[in-house]
Amino acid sequence: MRSLENALGSMRRECGLRKERRFRTMDIQIAVRARECFDAYRSLEYGKFGGANDAQAQEISKRLRQLLWIIEQVISLCQYNADRHRQMFQTRAVSTVKDLQQHGLDQIEIHERIELHTETFYWIAHRTVEVICRMPGLNSFKAVGVRDVRNRLLEHVEKPGGSTSVGFGWGSGGGLDGVVRDGNGPTKATLIEGKDKGLYRNATEFFAEVERVTRRCTLCPELIT
Repeated sequence: MRSLENALGSMRRECGLRKERRFRTMDIQIAVRARECFDAYRSLEYGKFGGANDAQAQEISKRLRQLLWIIEQVISLCQYNADRHRQMFQTRAVSTVKDLQQHGLDQIEIHERIELHTETFYWIAHRTVEVICRMPGLNSFKAVGVRDVRNRLLEHVEKPGGSTSVGFGWGSGGGLDGVVRDGNGPTKATLIEGKDKGLYRNATEFFAEVERVTRRCTLCPELIT
């Protein structure tokens, strides 16, 4: 819907003014640190192997940027939804039937966009894990949350341990002040508890692992073999 596109565009332009409010759901800096640590590792790795791993390193850098953008999009959508709820509550006495219908249509589109971004995060993150593990010294990389959601709730749902009873939960909500407070993020809901800890928790774990394995190599360059 054009109205939703315009609203989200305005929100992104106001990012600098509202950053603290939008990002209370996840510490975005952990993704920034992960990228910086990978860049530092890459400098050392290039010094040892030259351009032998250029293709993998370039893809990892690109994927890390994409994953950050996806998280930012999800946070923006969740924040927009919280703002809309707050506005509807404040104007409920004068809201028309058309207003309520439009709000309902917006809810459907927001829900589907969040689900799309959430699933895309897991596909790209899983690919990134595979490429990272091919780099010298980084084969200990593990992202359990990403692995479980991708394998059990997206790709291999029919296999043992998977679940075909998969829905989708927003995993976040806003109070009347419009601030999103839930810290776990959107979730692939399933009858089997514990399969998905939430997008923000799984993303945090993923970026923290990128930082761990790359920082380990920068501290001990002899591991880059």
